[in-house]
Amino acid sequence: MVEPIPIAKYSAEAILTAKRDPNEWAIFDIPQNLKQWCKVASCFEYEGSVCFPSEDSNSGDDVGWLVAVADSPGEVIKIINRQADDLPDGPLDVLLYDPKTGVKVWTGWFDGSAWSEGLLPADKKA
Repeated sequence: MVEPIPIAKYSAEAILTAKRDPNEWAIFDIPQNLKQWCKVASCFEYEGSVCFPSEDSNSGDDVGWLVAVADSPGEVIKIINRQADDLPDGPLDVLLYDPKTGVKVWTGWFDGSAWSEGLLPADKKA
């Protein structure tokens, strides 16, 4: 069995959501500099765009994750913050994990100007 070797001490995940008409497909262009760091599900790529089927799938508004890695909690938050700046506007939930143990070490959200601890309140979701 191959044991993975972590490339950094900490990782962060921001859940990517998109409000969309439940009867229409959602189509997004992920900036080239974020393709390595955006993990999407229940979709396919067509002519460079990521396409999500109508909401008859069970994914709801969640379309994927933005991920970042670094050697300190503060550094990984700065990196994911810079990455989020390259995404369309909207608040992000962020979960910070220790990749060696898989233990969540921090939960917070970013509204485009400031970080808050805890999960994103339902009334703030885009």
